[in-house]
Amino acid sequence: MSNTAVKTQKRKTIYLHIGRHKTGTSSLQNYFFQNTDILKENGILYPLVGRKSFRGYTDKAHHQFSSILRYNSKADITQLFEDLEKEAKGFNKILLSSEDFQNQADFKLLSDLFSNFNLHVICYLREGLSYDLSGFAQRIHNSSEIFNLRQYVERQNVKLLTFLKDWKDLTDVASFKLYERNALKSRDIIADFLDLLGLNHLDASNAVYETNPSISGNLLSLKMLLNLIGQSDIVPYEAYGEAAILDANFRGKVYVHNETAAELRGLSNYNAVMRSLFPEMSEASFDSGARIFDLKRWDSDMDLISTVEGMGFAKTIRLGNLGAILQSNGLDFGFTNIDFPNSEMLEAIKIPENSKFQNIKKKAFHAFNERNIARKAQVKAEGISIKMRSDVLQTKEALSAMAREKTQANEKVRAITKKLQAAIIERDRARVSFDQIKKREKIKEGQVCFFRAELLRHKGQDDKARSLYLKALDAEPENKDYQNMVERRSDPKKA
Repeated sequence: MSNTAVKTQKRKTIYLHIGRHKTGTSSLQNYFFQNTDILKENGILYPLVGRKSFRGYTDKAHHQFSSILRYNSKADITQLFEDLEKEAKGFNKILLSSEDFQNQADFKLLSDLFSNFNLHVICYLREGLSYDLSGFAQRIHNSSEIFNLRQYVERQNVKLLTFLKDWKDLTDVASFKLYERNALKSRDIIADFLDLLGLNHLDASNAVYETNPSISGNLLSLKMLLNLIGQSDIVPYEAYGEAAILDANFRGKVYVHNETAAELRGLSNYNAVMRSLFPEMSEASFDSGARIFDLKRWDSDMDLISTVEGMGFAKTIRLGNLGAILQSNGLDFGFTNIDFPNSEMLEAIKIPENSKFQNIKKKAFHAFNERNIARKAQVKAEGISIKMRSDVLQTKEALSAMAREKTQANEKVRAITKKLQAAIIERDRARVSFDQIKKREKIKEGQVCFFRAELLRHKGQDDKARSLYLKALDAEPENKDYQNMVERRSDPKKA
C-alpha cells in the first residue's frame, strides 16, 4: 500500500527517490546504474549529473547532487541545474536517487529549484524499531561512536509528521511506501519501484542485487569494542561486509527482548504515525535476533572472523571478566542498560604496556598493512573504467581525475614504503641493542662470579672457588684472565 498526494502537471517530471536509509536503496541504485540504457529506451533519464564521486569517477547514486544542494554556493547549485537541463534535453522524465536527500532542510530553496519541474517524491518507510536497529548497527559500523541501543533511539527521535508534511508541501506528487516484503509488488523492491515509474512491463527478475546488510551479533560487538578503546579505524569498512557473509549471526536482526522492544517503541509516536499511513504495518519481534556480546559463541566467532583479511587479531580477543561486567549490566534484556563510555569496561579490556621492542614490531606491522592498502588503492585507480556518456570536456575531466588519483596513490605507496623501511631499520637497531645489553649482562655476571671466586680462594675454599671461576668463564669465554685462572685451578702444580 502507498500513500500518494497529487497536485499539478508541469513541463518535465523529476522522480526524486529520497530513501529512507536501509530500505533497499543500494539494490535500487545498482539496478538504475546497470540499466541506464533500458531506462532511456523507456523515456526516463538517470543522469550522470550529480553522480560524480569525490574521487572523480561515476557513482551509482546522486549523492553529489544532494551534497551540492546542502553545502555548496548558489553559483554551484545554478550550474548543477544548468548541467541537468543540458543532459536532459530530449527527455521528459528524470530519475534522481540518493538517500541523502532525506536530510535536506531548506525546503524554500528546494521549492525554488524544482519550480520548473513536476516533482514526484518517492520514499520508502520502515517500522520504527526495525529502522532504529538497522540505523544503530550502521552507525556503530560506519563511525567511531559508542552508545547503547536506548541511547541511540532516544537521540534519533525522528519527527516523522514534520518530515512527511515538509515533503508533501514541496512536491506535486508524494508517494510514501511501506518497506515490508508483503507490501511490495511481487514482494520485491525493484519491481515495486518500476511499478511507480509506470515500467511494470520491465523484467526485474534478473536484477543483480547489491545488498548492504547491517552487521549484527558478535561481529557488531567486536566493532563496538574497537570503538570503545579508540581503535575504530584499524579495520577497513568493507572487511566487516566480508565477515558478515561468514555466518548468519553476523548480519541481519539484532536481539532485543520483547518487553524491551515494546518499551523502545513507546519512546516516540513514530509507529503511531506509520499506522495512520499503513494500517497493515506489522511490528516484528526481535527475540530471535543475533545477540550482541553472545558470550557462549564469542571464542568461536572471533576465530571465524579472524579468517577475514585484516581481521586476524580477532582470535586474540578473549573477554575474560568483561563478560561478567556485561551480564551484570543487563545484557540479557536487549543491551539497553549499559552506559557508554564505561570506565569499568575500559579497565577490563585495557591493553598492558608493551616493551619498546614490541612497539617497534607493531609499528612495522601497521606500516606494512598501510602499504598494502595503498597498493590496492593504486591498482583500483589504474583499473577504473569509466563509461563516458557526456561531451569531450567531461571525458577529459574524468581522465584527469584518474591520473591525479593514480599519482596520489603512487606517492602514498612511496611514502609508506619509506615508513616501513624506517620501521624495519629501527627494529633491527633494537635487536642489536638488545643483544648488546644481553652481552653486557653476561660480562657483569662473569665479573661477579670471578670476584666471589677470588674471595673464596683466599679463604682456602678452592673447590667452591673453582666452580665460580668456571661460571665466570662460561659467561665470558674470551676472557684470558678467567681462562688462566680455571687452568691453574685445574692443575695443582700451577696452582
